[in-house]
Amino acid sequence: MLDQETTAARLMELFMLFSKTHWAPPRVGDLTPGEGSMLMHLHMIQAGHCHGIHSVHGARVKEISRMLRVAPPSVTQQVNALETRGYLVRQMDPRDRRAVRVLLTDKGEQAVQDTVAAFQGKVDNLISYLGEEKSEQLIELLREVYEYFKFRSGDAPEASQERKDDADDKAL
Repeated sequence: MLDQETTAARLMELFMLFSKTHWAPPRVGDLTPGEGSMLMHLHMIQAGHCHGIHSVHGARVKEISRMLRVAPPSVTQQVNALETRGYLVRQMDPRDRRAVRVLLTDKGEQAVQDTVAAFQGKVDNLISYLGEEKSEQLIELLREVYEYFKFRSGDAPEASQERKDDADDKAL
C-alpha cells in the first residue's frame, strides 16, 4: 500500500514526463506546434466547434489570445508570421469596421487537415496499443483530471479565471 506522498510524487513525475513526449499534435510542414495549434483553433471557430465562438468571418486577436491562453502580443507575432507565409489573412470585420478578423486561407485549411490526419494516426496507434477497454478508461480518467484542474482545484488560480473565460466565451 502506497502512501499519499509517494502517490503524489509518482503523479507529478508522470505529468512532467508528458511535457517531454511527442504526444502533442505533430509538426506539419514549416509550422511550429504553436502555429499549428492556432490554425486548428481558427478552423474550429470558422466551423463552429470552438469555445462557443462561431464566425465564418474568423476571429479577433483578442479572442484567439483568450482561447490559447497566450498574451495578445504573442498572438499578433504568430499572426504576422502565418500571414507572411500564406496560412491566414486579416480582413475587416463586416459588422465592426474598426475591428480586424483573422481567417484561414486555403493553404491554412490544408495545413489543418494535414495536422488532423497526422494526429489521428498517433491516436489510432495509441488505441491499438492500449486496446478499446483501456482506451475508454483513459478517456474517462483524463476527463476527470481535466474537470478537477479546470473547476475543482482550490489552489489553482487559473480555475477561477477559466470559469470567467468560459462565461466570456458564451457571451460572445
